[in-house]
Amino acid sequence: VVYLTVPDLMDIWKELYEKNVALPAGYVVSYNKALTEKFAFYGIALKNAEDSLALAKQEQAATLQEIADIAEDGKVAAKLETIAPSSMAVSCGGGKELKSVYVLDMPDSEQSAIVIMTAFAANWSAAKTKVRVKSWNNLAISQMGAALVALKNDDEKFSVSGVNFKKEDKL
Repeated sequence: VVYLTVPDLMDIWKELYEKNVALPAGYVVSYNKALTEKFAFYGIALKNAEDSLALAKQEQAATLQEIADIAEDGKVAAKLETIAPSSMAVSCGGGKELKSVYVLDMPDSEQSAIVIMTAFAANWSAAKTKVRVKSWNNLAISQMGAALVALKNDDEKFSVSGVNFKKEDKL
């Protein structure tokens, strides 16, 4: 209070009062109320002293058990906290990079089908090893395109005029 003026103190008090800070008198009132409730039936309890003592001992035992449970919970929590691993992030190293693969970037059109068939025929000796067919009569345009993509994935320098490839990241 040496460095504060009375108006400053009043402003602080009003601010605390507005935030519903409990006044010391409030604690006294609540204590008196609890005390009154505790001894409201003192006259009856005095007449039944044995029952009252037994009830008081039960309440005391329950309170002591509750305090012991809280203390035990605190000990268990402290033990778990010391055992638990730290919450620091663990570095997993560099990890694997994403694998890049090529896919066909061609529209679904008659002209694209002709270009794919021509490119497949032009690279027949290499492309036929990338195709799995039971009957060569059932060879489809999609299989031809897949064979060209497989050749491109094996060798990035592989290129065929008219066939467009695009690179995609694969997990």
